Amino acid sequence: MADNMLSAFELIEQTLQSGPWVLGKNFSIADAYLYTFARWLEMDRVDTRGLRRVLAHRDRMEQRPAVQAVLAAEGIAYSGDGARKAGSEQPSLNR
Repeated sequence: MADNMLSAFELIEQTLQSGPWVLGKNFSIADAYLYTFARWLEMDRVDTRGLRRVLAHRDRMEQRPAVQAVLAAEGIAYSGDGARKAGSEQPSLNR
């Protein structure tokens, strides 16, 4: 499964050449989904070292106040520099 995920993200890596966001210069819902899936890669221990643009996208997303607010509300560790603590990816089930 990790190989399939990495192959898919290598394609996404190529599409991020046209700007900071999935659709170029405009932020969209696609960026929120990409951010979520990129975090899942880390949880699944996929080697992301070759995904420079995807990781840069993730870091840009984590600079957005709304993303920081959601991470805080869900109790997901976020240090402000993209670092996450092990075991901090469990979403809240209290809905």
